[in-house]
Amino acid sequence: MGGSKTRNKSPASSKAASSSETTFKDLLSPRILGFKLPWYWTLIALALFVFLIDMQTRMAIKSTAYSVLAPLAYSGETKLRNAGYGFDGALHVYDISYAPEDGSAPIRVGQVDVETPGFWWVVQQVLPDSKPSRSERMLDELAGSDDSWYYPATPRLVLHLRNLDWGDYGLGWLVPALNWVGPYTGALFEAEGCPEDSWWTRGDLSDRIGMDPGGGDLRIIYEVTGETSLRRTLEFGNPGLSELTIRSDYELPGPAEHFLDQLGEEWRTTAVEWTVQDHGFVAKRNQFCADVAKVDVATLIERHLQSVQRLLAVNGIRAAPEVMATYARYARDGETLVWRTNLPNGRAFEDYADLSVDAAISGLAPTLTAGDAAVAYVITEIPERPFPENLIASTWEVIEHETGSATAPAAAGHATTAATAAEASSPAVPTPASASAPAVRSAVEQLKYDDLLGAVGSQVELTLEGDRRLRGLIESATAQQIELRIRMAGGYARMAIQRHRVVGARRI
Repeated sequence: MGGSKTRNKSPASSKAASSSETTFKDLLSPRILGFKLPWYWTLIALALFVFLIDMQTRMAIKSTAYSVLAPLAYSGETKLRNAGYGFDGALHVYDISYAPEDGSAPIRVGQVDVETPGFWWVVQQVLPDSKPSRSERMLDELAGSDDSWYYPATPRLVLHLRNLDWGDYGLGWLVPALNWVGPYTGALFEAEGCPEDSWWTRGDLSDRIGMDPGGGDLRIIYEVTGETSLRRTLEFGNPGLSELTIRSDYELPGPAEHFLDQLGEEWRTTAVEWTVQDHGFVAKRNQFCADVAKVDVATLIERHLQSVQRLLAVNGIRAAPEVMATYARYARDGETLVWRTNLPNGRAFEDYADLSVDAAISGLAPTLTAGDAAVAYVITEIPERPFPENLIASTWEVIEHETGSATAPAAAGHATTAATAAEASSPAVPTPASASAPAVRSAVEQLKYDDLLGAVGSQVELTLEGDRRLRGLIESATAQQIELRIRMAGGYARMAIQRHRVVGARRI
Protein backbone atom coordinates (compact mmCIF):
# COMPACT_ATOMS: atom_id res chain seq x y z
CA MET A 1 0.00 0.00 0.00
CA GLY A 2 1.22 3.49 -0.77
CA GLY A 3 1.58 6.29 1.72
CA SER A 4 3.63 6.80 4.84
CA LYS A 5 3.25 5.09 8.08
CA THR A 6 3.65 6.48 11.57
CA ARG A 7 5.18 4.53 14.34
CA ASN A 8 4.27 5.03 17.97
CA LYS A 9 7.08 5.33 20.51
CA SER A 10 7.43 2.58 23.01
CA PRO A 11 6.80 3.35 26.69
CA ALA A 12 10.52 2.90 27.40
CA SER A 13 11.62 5.34 24.73
CA SER A 14 9.00 7.83 25.87
CA LYS A 15 10.32 7.68 29.42
CA ALA A 16 13.90 8.17 28.24
CA ALA A 17 12.94 11.21 26.21
CA SER A 18 11.11 12.83 29.10
CA SER A 19 14.02 12.21 31.46
CA SER A 20 16.42 14.01 29.11
CA GLU A 21 14.33 17.18 29.17
CA THR A 22 15.48 19.10 32.29
CA THR A 23 13.20 21.88 33.50
CA PHE A 24 14.06 25.05 35.46
CA LYS A 25 12.44 23.56 38.54
CA ASP A 26 14.67 20.49 38.19
CA LEU A 27 17.70 22.74 38.28
CA LEU A 28 16.50 24.37 41.49
CA SER A 29 15.54 21.13 43.21
CA PRO A 30 18.20 20.16 45.78
CA ARG A 31 19.10 16.57 46.59
CA ILE A 32 19.88 15.42 50.11
CA LEU A 33 20.95 11.80 50.77
CA GLY A 34 19.68 10.81 47.33
CA PHE A 35 16.25 12.32 47.82
CA LYS A 36 15.02 15.10 45.60
CA LEU A 37 13.42 17.97 47.53
CA PRO A 38 10.88 20.41 46.11
CA TRP A 39 12.47 23.19 44.03
CA TYR A 40 11.45 25.96 46.41
CA TRP A 41 13.76 24.60 49.11
CA THR A 42 16.68 26.05 47.15
CA LEU A 43 15.17 29.51 47.43
CA ILE A 44 14.59 28.96 51.14
CA ALA A 45 18.23 27.89 51.60
CA LEU A 46 19.44 30.89 49.60
CA ALA A 47 17.29 33.25 51.65
CA LEU A 48 18.60 31.65 54.86
CA PHE A 49 22.20 32.08 53.67
CA VAL A 50 21.60 35.76 52.89
CA PHE A 51 19.94 36.20 56.28
CA LEU A 52 22.87 34.59 58.09
CA ILE A 53 25.41 36.69 56.19
CA ASP A 54 23.36 39.79 56.99
CA MET A 55 23.22 38.92 60.69
CA GLN A 56 26.91 38.06 60.79
CA THR A 57 27.80 41.33 59.10
CA ARG A 58 25.71 43.37 61.53
CA MET A 59 27.13 41.51 64.52
CA ALA A 60 30.67 42.06 63.23
CA ILE A 61 30.01 45.79 62.91
CA LYS A 62 28.50 45.99 66.40
CA SER A 63 31.36 43.98 67.88
CA THR A 64 33.93 46.30 66.30
CA ALA A 65 32.02 49.36 67.50
CA TYR A 66 31.92 48.08 71.08
CA SER A 67 35.64 47.28 70.99
CA VAL A 68 36.34 50.87 69.93
CA LEU A 69 34.21 52.15 72.82
CA ALA A 70 35.85 49.82 75.35
CA PRO A 71 38.41 52.39 76.66
CA LEU A 72 35.52 54.56 77.90
CA ALA A 73 33.88 51.79 79.88
CA TYR A 74 36.01 52.39 82.98
CA SER A 75 34.43 55.79 83.63
CA GLY A 76 30.88 55.41 82.33
CA GLU A 77 28.37 53.36 80.41
CA THR A 78 28.52 53.00 76.63
CA LYS A 79 25.61 51.91 74.43
CA LEU A 80 24.65 51.70 70.78
CA ARG A 81 21.26 50.91 69.26
CA ASN A 82 21.92 49.13 66.01
CA ALA A 83 24.29 48.54 63.11
CA GLY A 84 23.83 48.05 59.40
CA TYR A 85 25.45 48.27 55.99
CA GLY A 86 24.67 49.17 52.39
CA PHE A 87 25.43 47.48 49.09
CA ASP A 88 27.72 50.40 48.30
CA GLY A 89 30.05 49.12 51.02
CA ALA A 90 29.06 51.70 53.65
CA LEU A 91 28.81 50.54 57.27
CA HIS A 92 26.54 52.26 59.79
CA VAL A 93 26.29 52.35 63.58
CA TYR A 94 23.31 54.15 65.11
CA ASP A 95 22.70 56.02 68.37
CA ILE A 96 25.93 55.69 70.33
CA SER A 97 25.91 57.14 73.83
CA TYR A 98 28.41 57.49 76.65
CA ALA A 99 26.99 58.31 80.10
CA PRO A 100 29.72 59.41 82.57
CA GLU A 101 29.54 58.07 86.09
CA ASP A 102 29.56 61.60 87.54
CA GLY A 103 26.00 62.24 86.28
CA SER A 104 26.95 64.74 83.58
CA ALA A 105 24.88 64.95 80.41
CA PRO A 106 25.83 62.01 78.16
CA ILE A 107 27.86 62.33 75.00
CA ARG A 108 25.84 61.13 71.99
CA VAL A 109 26.61 60.32 68.37
CA GLY A 110 23.53 60.05 66.17
CA GLN A 111 25.19 57.93 63.50
CA VAL A 112 28.63 56.75 62.41
CA ASP A 113 29.11 55.96 58.73
CA VAL A 114 32.17 54.11 57.46
CA GLU A 115 32.80 54.39 53.72
CA THR A 116 34.74 51.26 52.72
CA PRO A 117 36.20 50.39 49.30
CA GLY A 118 33.00 48.50 48.42
CA PHE A 119 30.55 45.74 49.28
CA TRP A 120 33.01 42.95 48.46
CA TRP A 121 35.41 44.48 51.00
CA VAL A 122 32.65 44.13 53.62
CA VAL A 123 31.79 40.56 52.59
CA GLN A 124 35.42 39.52 52.93
CA GLN A 125 35.29 40.51 56.59
CA VAL A 126 32.47 38.10 57.47
CA LEU A 127 32.84 35.08 55.17
CA PRO A 128 34.36 32.27 57.26
CA ASP A 129 37.23 31.45 54.87
CA SER A 130 37.84 34.91 53.47
CA LYS A 131 40.76 35.90 55.71
CA PRO A 132 43.50 34.26 57.75
CA SER A 133 43.36 34.27 61.51
CA ARG A 134 45.75 36.45 63.48
CA SER A 135 47.83 33.41 64.39
CA GLU A 136 47.97 32.31 60.75
CA ARG A 137 49.16 35.74 59.69
CA MET A 138 51.88 35.68 62.34
CA LEU A 139 53.06 32.33 61.01
CA ASP A 140 53.07 33.75 57.46
CA GLU A 141 55.19 36.68 58.61
CA LEU A 142 57.64 34.37 60.38
CA ALA A 143 57.90 32.35 57.17
CA GLY A 144 58.76 35.52 55.25
CA SER A 145 55.43 35.80 53.44
CA ASP A 146 53.53 39.08 53.30
CA ASP A 147 50.81 37.96 50.92
CA SER A 148 48.20 37.22 53.58
CA TRP A 149 46.75 40.23 55.37
CA TYR A 150 43.96 40.16 57.90
CA TYR A 151 42.13 43.04 56.14
CA PRO A 152 41.70 43.38 52.38
CA ALA A 153 43.53 46.14 50.56
CA THR A 154 42.08 49.49 51.66
CA PRO A 155 43.12 52.39 49.42
CA ARG A 156 40.59 54.74 51.06
CA LEU A 157 38.51 54.65 54.23
CA VAL A 158 36.25 57.39 55.58
CA LEU A 159 34.69 57.60 59.06
CA HIS A 160 31.88 60.13 59.38
CA LEU A 161 30.45 60.88 62.83
CA ARG A 162 27.12 62.65 62.46
CA ASN A 163 25.05 64.68 64.90
CA LEU A 164 27.57 64.79 67.73
CA ASP A 165 26.38 66.11 71.08
CA TRP A 166 29.27 66.52 73.52
CA GLY A 167 26.96 66.97 76.51
CA ASP A 168 28.63 68.85 79.36
CA TYR A 169 32.12 68.24 78.02
CA GLY A 170 34.52 69.95 75.68
CA LEU A 171 36.13 68.20 72.75
CA GLY A 172 39.47 68.08 74.52
CA TRP A 173 38.10 65.81 77.25
CA LEU A 174 37.95 62.88 74.82
CA VAL A 175 40.58 64.07 72.35
CA PRO A 176 43.30 65.87 74.35
CA ALA A 177 45.16 66.88 71.18
CA LEU A 178 42.13 69.07 70.30
CA ASN A 179 41.85 70.68 73.71
CA TRP A 180 42.05 74.19 72.22
CA VAL A 181 39.33 73.72 69.60
CA GLY A 182 35.59 74.41 69.94
CA PRO A 183 33.62 71.15 69.68
CA TYR A 184 30.98 72.66 67.36
CA THR A 185 32.62 75.74 65.90
CA GLY A 186 35.98 74.23 64.99
CA ALA A 187 37.55 77.53 66.09
CA LEU A 188 40.78 77.89 68.07
CA PHE A 189 40.29 79.12 71.64
CA GLU A 190 36.68 79.86 70.77
CA ALA A 191 35.54 81.60 74.00
CA GLU A 192 38.83 82.76 75.51
CA GLY A 193 38.66 86.35 76.75
CA CYS A 194 34.96 86.17 77.57
CA PRO A 195 34.16 87.05 81.17
CA GLU A 196 32.88 83.63 82.23
CA ASP A 197 33.53 81.16 79.40
CA SER A 198 36.39 79.14 77.95
CA TRP A 199 34.37 76.98 75.52
CA TRP A 200 30.70 76.58 74.63
CA THR A 201 28.24 73.72 74.61
CA ARG A 202 25.57 73.22 71.97
CA GLY A 203 23.04 74.94 74.24
CA ASP A 204 25.36 77.89 74.84
CA LEU A 205 25.72 78.53 71.12
CA SER A 206 22.02 78.26 70.33
CA ASP A 207 20.37 79.73 73.44
CA ARG A 208 22.82 82.33 74.73
CA ILE A 209 24.60 83.47 71.59
CA GLY A 210 22.04 82.82 68.88
CA MET A 211 24.41 80.74 66.71
CA ASP A 212 23.37 77.54 64.97
CA PRO A 213 25.74 74.83 66.29
CA GLY A 214 24.95 72.53 63.37
CA GLY A 215 25.29 68.78 63.64
CA GLY A 216 28.73 68.74 65.20
CA ASP A 217 29.87 66.36 62.45
CA LEU A 218 33.39 64.97 62.30
CA ARG A 219 35.09 63.20 59.34
CA ILE A 220 38.30 61.15 59.37
CA ILE A 221 39.67 60.23 55.95
CA TYR A 222 42.49 57.76 55.25
CA GLU A 223 43.94 57.83 51.72
CA VAL A 224 46.87 55.91 50.29
CA THR A 225 49.24 58.36 48.56
CA GLY A 226 52.09 55.99 47.67
CA GLU A 227 53.39 52.48 48.09
CA THR A 228 54.17 53.04 51.78
CA SER A 229 52.71 56.52 52.32
CA LEU A 230 49.33 57.40 53.79
CA ARG A 231 47.44 60.63 54.49
CA ARG A 232 44.95 61.10 57.31
CA THR A 233 42.64 64.10 57.20
CA LEU A 234 40.44 65.19 60.10
CA GLU A 235 37.60 67.60 59.29
CA PHE A 236 35.09 69.12 61.66
CA GLY A 237 33.39 72.33 62.59
CA ASN A 238 30.52 74.20 60.99
CA PRO A 239 30.38 75.67 57.46
CA GLY A 240 28.28 78.48 58.94
CA LEU A 241 30.79 79.31 61.69
CA SER A 242 34.30 77.90 61.36
CA GLU A 243 35.99 74.74 60.10
CA LEU A 244 39.18 72.96 61.11
CA THR A 245 41.15 70.56 58.89
CA ILE A 246 44.10 68.58 60.25
CA ARG A 247 46.20 66.78 57.65
CA SER A 248 48.90 64.30 58.64
CA ASP A 249 51.16 62.40 56.23
CA TYR A 250 52.77 59.11 57.26
CA GLU A 251 55.37 56.63 56.09
CA LEU A 252 54.38 53.08 57.05
CA PRO A 253 56.61 50.04 57.63
CA GLY A 254 54.63 48.02 55.05
CA PRO A 255 52.26 48.50 52.10
CA ALA A 256 50.08 51.54 52.77
CA GLU A 257 46.95 49.85 51.37
CA HIS A 258 47.19 47.46 54.34
CA PHE A 259 47.39 50.23 56.96
CA LEU A 260 44.60 48.62 59.00
CA ASP A 261 46.94 45.72 59.71
CA GLN A 262 49.67 48.11 60.86
CA LEU A 263 47.76 50.24 63.39
CA GLY A 264 49.88 48.94 66.25
CA GLU A 265 53.17 49.39 64.39
CA GLU A 266 55.37 52.44 64.04
CA TRP A 267 54.11 55.11 61.67
CA ARG A 268 56.48 57.96 60.86
CA THR A 269 54.77 61.34 60.65
CA THR A 270 56.38 63.24 57.79
CA ALA A 271 54.08 66.31 57.71
CA VAL A 272 51.35 67.93 59.80
CA GLU A 273 49.15 70.85 58.81
CA TRP A 274 46.32 72.58 60.71
CA THR A 275 44.01 74.88 58.74
CA VAL A 276 41.34 76.95 60.50
CA GLN A 277 38.94 78.61 58.08
CA ASP A 278 36.67 81.23 59.60
CA HIS A 279 33.14 81.70 58.19
CA GLY A 280 32.07 84.59 60.38
CA PHE A 281 32.43 83.04 63.82
CA VAL A 282 35.31 85.28 64.97
CA ALA A 283 33.35 88.50 64.43
CA LYS A 284 30.27 87.05 66.18
CA ARG A 285 32.39 85.81 69.09
CA ASN A 286 34.16 89.13 69.53
CA GLN A 287 30.91 91.11 69.52
CA PHE A 288 29.05 88.75 71.85
CA CYS A 289 31.85 88.63 74.44
CA ALA A 290 32.39 92.39 74.23
CA ASP A 291 28.69 92.96 74.92
CA VAL A 292 28.72 90.60 77.90
CA ALA A 293 31.87 92.19 79.30
CA LYS A 294 30.56 95.70 78.55
CA VAL A 295 33.75 96.65 76.70
CA ASP A 296 34.48 97.55 73.10
CA VAL A 297 35.58 94.90 70.59
CA ALA A 298 39.22 96.08 70.55
CA THR A 299 39.47 95.60 74.32
CA LEU A 300 37.86 92.19 74.05
CA ILE A 301 40.43 91.10 71.45
CA GLU A 302 43.24 92.14 73.82
CA ARG A 303 41.61 90.09 76.57
CA HIS A 304 41.37 87.13 74.18
CA LEU A 305 45.09 87.32 73.40
CA GLN A 306 46.01 87.56 77.08
CA SER A 307 43.77 84.60 77.88
CA VAL A 308 45.33 82.52 75.12
CA GLN A 309 48.80 83.29 76.43
CA ARG A 310 47.86 82.48 80.02
CA LEU A 311 46.00 79.32 79.08
CA LEU A 312 48.85 77.91 77.05
CA ALA A 313 51.43 78.89 79.65
CA VAL A 314 49.95 75.94 81.54
CA ASN A 315 51.86 73.85 78.98
CA GLY A 316 55.08 75.73 79.65
CA ILE A 317 55.51 77.53 76.32
CA ARG A 318 56.07 81.16 75.26
CA ALA A 319 55.45 82.41 71.72
CA ALA A 320 57.61 84.95 69.93
CA PRO A 321 55.99 88.39 69.43
CA GLU A 322 55.72 87.89 65.66
CA VAL A 323 53.83 84.63 66.23
CA MET A 324 51.34 86.39 68.49
CA ALA A 325 51.02 89.23 66.01
CA THR A 326 50.17 86.76 63.23
CA TYR A 327 47.65 84.95 65.40
CA ALA A 328 46.11 88.33 66.28
CA ARG A 329 45.10 88.77 62.62
CA TYR A 330 43.00 85.62 62.94
CA ALA A 331 41.59 86.66 66.33
CA ARG A 332 40.69 90.11 65.02
CA ASP A 333 39.71 89.66 61.37
CA GLY A 334 38.98 85.94 61.00
CA GLU A 335 41.84 85.37 58.56
CA THR A 336 42.39 81.76 57.52
CA LEU A 337 45.06 80.40 59.86
CA VAL A 338 47.52 77.67 58.80
CA TRP A 339 50.15 75.94 60.94
CA ARG A 340 52.40 73.49 59.10
CA THR A 341 55.65 71.63 59.61
CA ASN A 342 58.55 71.74 57.15
CA LEU A 343 60.51 68.61 57.96
CA PRO A 344 63.71 67.78 56.05
CA ASN A 345 63.63 64.78 53.71
CA GLY A 346 64.00 61.53 55.60
CA ARG A 347 62.99 63.04 58.95
CA ALA A 348 59.79 62.48 60.89
CA PHE A 349 57.92 64.02 63.78
CA GLU A 350 58.85 61.09 66.01
CA ASP A 351 62.56 61.88 65.67
CA TYR A 352 62.04 64.93 67.91
CA ALA A 353 59.75 63.37 70.52
CA ASP A 354 62.41 63.15 73.25
CA LEU A 355 63.93 66.58 72.68
CA SER A 356 63.18 69.84 74.43
CA VAL A 357 60.50 72.11 72.99
CA ASP A 358 63.12 74.50 71.57
CA ALA A 359 65.06 71.71 69.86
CA ALA A 360 61.92 70.02 68.54
CA ILE A 361 60.52 73.21 67.05
CA SER A 362 63.87 73.93 65.44
CA GLY A 363 63.83 70.54 63.76
CA LEU A 364 60.19 70.70 62.68
CA ALA A 365 60.68 74.22 61.26
CA PRO A 366 56.94 75.04 61.40
CA THR A 367 55.39 78.18 59.97
CA LEU A 368 52.26 80.11 60.90
CA THR A 369 50.25 81.84 58.20
CA ALA A 370 47.30 84.20 58.60
CA GLY A 371 45.90 85.41 55.31
CA ASP A 372 48.94 86.35 53.22
CA ALA A 373 51.30 86.85 56.19
CA ALA A 374 53.60 83.94 57.08
CA VAL A 375 56.16 83.81 59.91
CA ALA A 376 58.44 81.19 61.40
CA TYR A 377 56.69 79.54 64.32
CA VAL A 378 59.15 80.38 67.11
CA ILE A 379 58.41 79.35 70.69
CA THR A 380 60.49 78.78 73.81
CA GLU A 381 60.00 76.60 76.84
CA ILE A 382 59.18 78.19 80.20
CA PRO A 383 58.21 76.72 83.60
CA GLU A 384 54.66 75.38 83.55
CA ARG A 385 52.07 77.55 85.31
CA PRO A 386 48.96 75.52 86.18
CA PHE A 387 45.78 77.30 87.16
CA PRO A 388 45.07 77.81 90.88
CA GLU A 389 43.81 74.53 92.28
CA ASN A 390 40.69 75.75 94.04
CA LEU A 391 39.54 78.38 91.57
CA ILE A 392 36.57 77.48 89.35
CA ALA A 393 36.73 80.13 86.70
CA SER A 394 37.26 81.03 83.08
CA THR A 395 40.77 81.87 81.91
CA TRP A 396 40.01 85.59 82.03
CA GLU A 397 38.76 85.26 85.61
CA VAL A 398 42.01 83.45 86.47
CA ILE A 399 43.95 86.42 85.09
CA GLU A 400 41.84 88.83 87.17
CA HIS A 401 42.36 86.66 90.24
CA GLU A 402 46.12 86.51 89.75
CA THR A 403 46.49 90.23 89.10
CA GLY A 404 44.19 91.15 91.98
CA SER A 405 42.12 93.55 89.92
CA ALA A 406 38.71 93.59 88.31
CA THR A 407 40.38 94.45 85.03
CA ALA A 408 43.57 92.79 83.86
CA PRO A 409 46.54 95.03 82.96
CA ALA A 410 46.29 96.74 79.63
CA ALA A 411 48.10 95.07 76.75
CA ALA A 412 50.76 96.80 74.70
CA GLY A 413 49.50 95.94 71.24
CA HIS A 414 48.41 92.67 69.67
CA ALA A 415 51.84 91.07 69.83
CA THR A 416 52.55 91.64 73.55
CA THR A 417 50.73 91.82 76.85
CA ALA A 418 51.33 93.32 80.26
CA ALA A 419 54.40 92.13 82.12
CA THR A 420 52.62 89.54 84.21
CA ALA A 421 50.85 88.01 81.23
CA ALA A 422 54.00 88.17 79.08
CA GLU A 423 55.88 86.02 81.56
CA ALA A 424 53.26 83.34 81.04
CA SER A 425 52.83 83.73 77.30
CA SER A 426 52.59 80.74 74.99
CA PRO A 427 51.80 79.98 71.35
CA ALA A 428 48.40 80.65 69.92
CA VAL A 429 48.39 77.66 67.62
CA PRO A 430 48.83 73.91 68.05
CA THR A 431 52.16 72.82 69.44
CA PRO A 432 53.81 69.57 68.38
CA ALA A 433 52.19 67.85 71.34
CA SER A 434 48.74 68.61 69.93
CA ALA A 435 49.41 67.98 66.27
CA SER A 436 48.47 64.31 66.06
CA ALA A 437 51.98 63.17 67.00
CA PRO A 438 53.87 62.21 70.18
CA ALA A 439 54.22 64.93 72.78
CA VAL A 440 57.51 66.70 73.33
CA ARG A 441 58.62 65.74 76.83
CA SER A 442 59.86 68.06 79.55
CA ALA A 443 61.92 67.26 82.61
CA VAL A 444 59.17 66.63 85.17
CA GLU A 445 58.67 64.51 88.26
CA GLN A 446 57.54 61.03 87.20
CA LEU A 447 55.43 59.05 89.67
CA LYS A 448 54.63 55.38 90.12
CA TYR A 449 51.10 54.34 90.98
CA ASP A 450 51.99 53.70 94.64
CA ASP A 451 53.36 57.26 94.85
CA LEU A 452 49.85 58.52 94.07
CA LEU A 453 48.51 57.01 97.30
CA GLY A 454 50.35 59.70 99.24
CA ALA A 455 49.62 62.49 96.77
CA VAL A 456 46.00 63.23 97.68
CA GLY A 457 45.37 66.92 97.07
CA SER A 458 48.08 67.18 94.40
CA GLN A 459 47.66 68.13 90.76
CA VAL A 460 48.81 65.32 88.47
CA GLU A 461 48.70 64.20 84.87
CA LEU A 462 47.82 60.54 84.39
CA THR A 463 48.69 58.64 81.23
CA LEU A 464 46.08 55.95 80.55
CA GLU A 465 45.84 53.04 78.16
CA GLY A 466 45.85 54.20 74.56
CA ASP A 467 48.15 57.15 75.44
CA ARG A 468 45.20 59.20 76.71
CA ARG A 469 46.08 61.85 79.30
CA LEU A 470 43.97 63.34 82.07
CA ARG A 471 44.92 66.25 84.31
CA GLY A 472 43.30 66.95 87.64
CA LEU A 473 43.40 66.99 91.44
CA ILE A 474 43.63 63.67 93.29
CA GLU A 475 40.67 63.60 95.69
CA SER A 476 41.18 60.03 96.93
CA ALA A 477 43.51 57.14 96.18
CA THR A 478 43.40 53.47 97.07
CA ALA A 479 45.31 50.41 95.94
CA GLN A 480 42.51 49.78 93.43
CA GLN A 481 41.60 53.19 91.99
CA ILE A 482 42.27 56.93 91.85
CA GLU A 483 39.49 59.53 92.04
CA LEU A 484 40.47 62.55 89.99
CA ARG A 485 38.77 65.96 89.93
CA ILE A 486 39.09 67.45 86.45
CA ARG A 487 38.64 71.14 85.80
CA MET A 488 35.89 71.86 83.26
CA ALA A 489 34.40 75.12 82.07
CA GLY A 490 32.00 76.25 84.78
CA GLY A 491 32.87 73.48 87.22
CA TYR A 492 34.58 70.13 87.79
CA ALA A 493 34.05 66.56 86.72
CA ARG A 494 34.98 63.71 89.09
CA MET A 495 36.26 60.49 87.62
CA ALA A 496 37.20 57.15 89.17
CA ILE A 497 40.11 55.52 87.34
CA GLN A 498 41.01 51.87 87.94
CA ARG A 499 44.64 51.05 88.73
CA HIS A 500 45.17 48.81 85.71
CA ARG A 501 44.23 51.71 83.42
CA VAL A 502 47.09 53.92 84.68
CA VAL A 503 50.35 53.43 82.79
CA GLY A 504 52.14 56.59 83.91
CA ALA A 505 51.82 59.70 86.09
CA ARG A 506 53.56 62.96 86.79
CA ARG A 507 53.09 65.83 89.22
CA ILE A 508 52.14 69.19 87.64
